[in-house]
Amino acid sequence: MKLSLIFIVVTCLFLLSGCSEQMNSPHIQPGNSTRSTSYQSKMTNETSTKDILSEVGLIKQHLKIGITKSRILNEFNNYNIQVVKDLENNEIYRIDIISKTGYKFYNEDKFDSIDIQGLQNDNMRVQIFLSFSEDNLLESYSLYYCDENKIIHGYHLFENGESKEDIITL
Repeated sequence: MKLSLIFIVVTCLFLLSGCSEQMNSPHIQPGNSTRSTSYQSKMTNETSTKDILSEVGLIKQHLKIGITKSRILNEFNNYNIQVVKDLENNEIYRIDIISKTGYKFYNEDKFDSIDIQGLQNDNMRVQIFLSFSEDNLLESYSLYYCDENKIIHGYHLFENGESKEDIITL
């Protein structure tokens, strides 16, 4: 009887320690938790267009109309985030997901300009522009990326939930 009780206690402790470790794990799979995790780019210098499209898909999953500015800035805190102005002088947040260590996009006019050269030269993989409401909720965003043919693609998600894709021509 004593041996059975000890066995049950040891088994319960073993199971509980496994659950505790799993709950404290920083590696949360998307869709398995409501907790927010930081967005982490999986791209390297050898990334193909297929990989970039996969990356763009992951970004689209993270960016939904109505989520808070603080949540987005927290999720993308490992990337260069700049506050710039649009042509109507509204604040726009720009997130640069770079592929070359140390690369920075310098935009002297401080407007929401796309880093065409950085995207085409593989210095930057994705560039995102975010607009927030007065309540600090995501209102709309645009993101840009380049394919292997050096064509810049844009994706835009608007306040009403509609989206549009285009190609940037020079």
